[in-house]
Amino acid sequence: MTPDTLLAGPRGRRVLLDFLLLSEDVAYAGERKRPLRSAVLGAAHHLGEQAGVAYTSLSALRDKGYDVPQIPSGAYSNDYPRVMPPDVVARLIRDTPPAEPAPERLVAALDMSVAHAMYWQPPDGEDVLASHPVVVEALQDAAAAIAASPHTSWWDAPLGPDSLADQWTVSWSDEPGEPATGISECPEQSPGKGEWWSFPSGGVSNTDTKLLSSTRRISDGDRDIPAGMLAEGVFRGGAWVRALHVPDALIVQDSKDIYELTGPEDWANLCRRFPLDVTDAVQRGWSATTGLDSPEQRWVMPDWAAVSRNYDGVHLSISGYLATATQAVHLDDRTASVLAGWGPDATYWFAPVEEAATATWWELKDGRWGIAAS
Repeated sequence: MTPDTLLAGPRGRRVLLDFLLLSEDVAYAGERKRPLRSAVLGAAHHLGEQAGVAYTSLSALRDKGYDVPQIPSGAYSNDYPRVMPPDVVARLIRDTPPAEPAPERLVAALDMSVAHAMYWQPPDGEDVLASHPVVVEALQDAAAAIAASPHTSWWDAPLGPDSLADQWTVSWSDEPGEPATGISECPEQSPGKGEWWSFPSGGVSNTDTKLLSSTRRISDGDRDIPAGMLAEGVFRGGAWVRALHVPDALIVQDSKDIYELTGPEDWANLCRRFPLDVTDAVQRGWSATTGLDSPEQRWVMPDWAAVSRNYDGVHLSISGYLATATQAVHLDDRTASVLAGWGPDATYWFAPVEEAATATWWELKDGRWGIAAS
């Protein structure tokens, strides 16, 4: 993975911005001031309001003891950019040395990026800010630090024998009960109006019988957690986690029948080979997300039923997610797609795979996932 990969897409740039905010926490440990965080909050709040994205009060950080400046009501007028323009944020970014890319900081930044991926409305202010040219340029040092870290060396890795032996499914639930099971057959799909996803849901409306998907585990410093738990747990009570058994026949093939999504071009190629027009279903959401709102604009996603007849599965690497999600992937002058609703390192399975009979209940405690006490 190169620094340019992290700078290429909205999700990668958001990882870099949040990583630097965490780096500032290290630099100012024990102090109230957070100049970069204050500037990001002010600029992003304004940019988000311009885009029509609702924001919560900036008092949240003040309540935690941070020195966040008061911004008077009605301050978001035409002259507000002179108060907190992106070039001020860029200068503060350059003044913030990247902290050691420790696993817990990398997972926290990745988690924040996934949590703020928008596919049904305009991007939030932080995403807009992180995409500003002067800010992108200022993020280069953080991109170089993360790309060079040994903890991210596998973020662009395809599935291989070792990773195929380390696959885990996550089944969300509000409370412990019987864990849900997935299916391993992809029927024809017919997205309804207002949908926004483009992952292989199998067209199944029952959320307890979704197509099986799995991820590897990722270290958050103290433990290894399935990457599929990133961000989603914010909205759930907990999760059942089970090991996934991949048949030896798939492993010895060295993953040649698993389609690898490493970036926008891989997604575009899949859409060109197996196109499914979903314009009527996704136009409103994807147009808001990407800004492509021409009446002639057409939207497609892969026809997963057709893909399933040609591949045993499809895998999205972490770097592929960061470079591709929440932006328009152009197929031609009038046609585009969005990789929407995926998680980093997700593999959707079309070939027969089997979940372990035993499931473990995980809960979020003090902001971190762990196996619930029995």
